[in-house]
Amino acid sequence: MRFPIKLFLAILLAYALFTSGTVRSYDGAVMLAVTRSMVLRGSFEVPDLPDCKVGVDGKRYARYGIGTSLAALPWFLAGQLAANLVSDDLVSDDIVSEFAVSWFNPVITALGCVFLYLLAVEVGLAAPVAAGCALVYAFGTGAFVQMKDFNSEPLAGLLLLAAIYYLLALRKRPGWRQAAVVGACVGGLLLVRIACLVAVPMLLLGLVWIALDNGRRDQLVRWLVAFAVPVVAAVALIGGYNYVRFGSPAEFGYPPNMFTFQLWRGLGMNLFSPEAGILLYAPIVILFPLGAVLLWRTRPRATTLFALLFVAFLVLYAVSASPTGGHSAGNRFLLVVMPYLVIFVGAVGQRYQTRRWRGVLMTLVTISVLVQLPLVYANVSYYYARRTSQLELGHDQSSGRLTLTTYSVAQRFAKSLLVQSWQISAEVTQNALYRSQWLRSLAPRTTRGADAATLVAESRSFHLPYLWWVLAYYYGAPIWPVAAMVAALIIAKCRAWMVLRRSWPNNRSGQPRRALT
Repeated sequence: MRFPIKLFLAILLAYALFTSGTVRSYDGAVMLAVTRSMVLRGSFEVPDLPDCKVGVDGKRYARYGIGTSLAALPWFLAGQLAANLVSDDLVSDDIVSEFAVSWFNPVITALGCVFLYLLAVEVGLAAPVAAGCALVYAFGTGAFVQMKDFNSEPLAGLLLLAAIYYLLALRKRPGWRQAAVVGACVGGLLLVRIACLVAVPMLLLGLVWIALDNGRRDQLVRWLVAFAVPVVAAVALIGGYNYVRFGSPAEFGYPPNMFTFQLWRGLGMNLFSPEAGILLYAPIVILFPLGAVLLWRTRPRATTLFALLFVAFLVLYAVSASPTGGHSAGNRFLLVVMPYLVIFVGAVGQRYQTRRWRGVLMTLVTISVLVQLPLVYANVSYYYARRTSQLELGHDQSSGRLTLTTYSVAQRFAKSLLVQSWQISAEVTQNALYRSQWLRSLAPRTTRGADAATLVAESRSFHLPYLWWVLAYYYGAPIWPVAAMVAALIIAKCRAWMVLRRSWPNNRSGQPRRALT
């Protein structure tokens, strides 16, 4: 078994203990509704969800790209198959299907970690450093939190990583088929998030750059055609999807005020704010400017590509009406470029290997992981619901109007999710330990039909650890099967991490420390 496969399994089994088993966010619920509608009704309609756009036929349609809903079809179909094997009196089909789809992003994120490892090796990092980068991204950034939901950012991040990896691999394995793979990844990226269109010019420029630098000018046109065919096919599919819904290939359904163009405010929110600043929610990336300088010395073109991608997405979302992605745990929009910041940090770790620098890196990694843990453990929707209900109003003497109370920087930090998540984690632990019988009484013994929909809706507001096996117990599942599944996952996870540890690469070629028997 090769090391990337072991890395994938180790991360996935660790994620398996932390996934939620439900779809929490509104965006995820809408994309899941599209998947369900395609399978059960053969349509894209989402009739039972608010805040969707009315199409030309008078039906309601989602505003989001079709890519994530299409990619989740195997998970949804597996859930439907499992639901057919389970008695209707035990659990509803919708709950089983939602549970199956909730495992989509753990798989996608773990696969993204593998591509991060491969890309880090491709740009010159030693294999042990590259593996460390993959683990830092998996557990020390917002990837750890976002894998719990059904948002599109993990899939977009995976496709962008794959596109860049195969693009840079063209230097060693030139050919039109490799260029076609890059185009297929880019096409899938556009199907998932049309905002990722900002990355296409840079990837196209990189393709031309590599062809000219390797003396492949005679094959440049062939490469460009191979790259363009899947991209054009994806754009045509997007246009057709828009036409079916809204009567125009260029109509995506988004409101006209998507951009406010408040650049400096958006930059501050994305980088430094206690609500979603990436430097606070993933402190390890503080070192990325130094890492970019170090990587530039050996891989200037790859460094330029990474930096341009980061700046492009940072500016794009800074001028949008929702710079950070709304009510999310940290900044989910910039998750697509977080791997490249982690690679920059890996360059720092490779260049400075003194005891002092190792201490600095390990301290930042530890803080980054600790920041993620309460966000993974608790349901952040409860924080936003409580914050909305506790908005404090003041009185403007000059106008006589009610206004929201303003806070100082220290007060905003104390009231932010970054700090409050620890308090919420303590509260949910207390509820789980001392109010278990009362909470279980809220869940009916049978979860069929309308009761199931009510139960799932209420479970998102349950003040409990937001873990699938905890929620399963409070849904009314017997404790022994749940405990047996958790124990089996823990044993499998420990075994996978032991295998990963024994095969950890110790040199630039990525050979394992010792052969496995």
